[in-house]
Amino acid sequence: MGTTKSPIGKQTRYRRLPAIRPNNRVCKKTIITNHCTTKLINQTIDNHINNEIIRYSKELRLPVFRRDFKHIAHEAAKEKLDYEQYLLRLMEKEFEVRLENRKKSQIKQAGFPTKMYLGDLHRDQLPVDANEKLPLLERLDFITEGQNIVLAGNPGTGKNPYSNRTKT
Repeated sequence: MGTTKSPIGKQTRYRRLPAIRPNNRVCKKTIITNHCTTKLINQTIDNHINNEIIRYSKELRLPVFRRDFKHIAHEAAKEKLDYEQYLLRLMEKEFEVRLENRKKSQIKQAGFPTKMYLGDLHRDQLPVDANEKLPLLERLDFITEGQNIVLAGNPGTGKNPYSNRTKT
């Protein structure tokens, strides 16, 4: 940083700052500044940096990083966290969201049946012995007593949907 005399006689500080061209490329230029223009230039640089962060996070497919980097930066500044702690917090948030999305995707891919309830059960389609034991299952006493239930039948007869219905 250096100083130069202005025409009025006051000293003005100058420093080498990156100037933003219209095509968003940064070039080095010596600019004589005062506090107002420095603030404007810093905002322009911040906007350029933010745009670059957004561009890279899109390319790297980091949606939470892109969405939350400013908010977490402000929190880190308030808490006086260093750069590594800020970066860790941002990465943890991205990881948590990805983990949650992965779980949702795996559940969706598993093709579990939709929620069914015992009230939706077509009792007239059940075998006679199952129809007799259904009121016992509806009371759910087997849960408090710690008893197991065994559903037996040919493949494709609906044992799994019936077992899911007893869970609710």
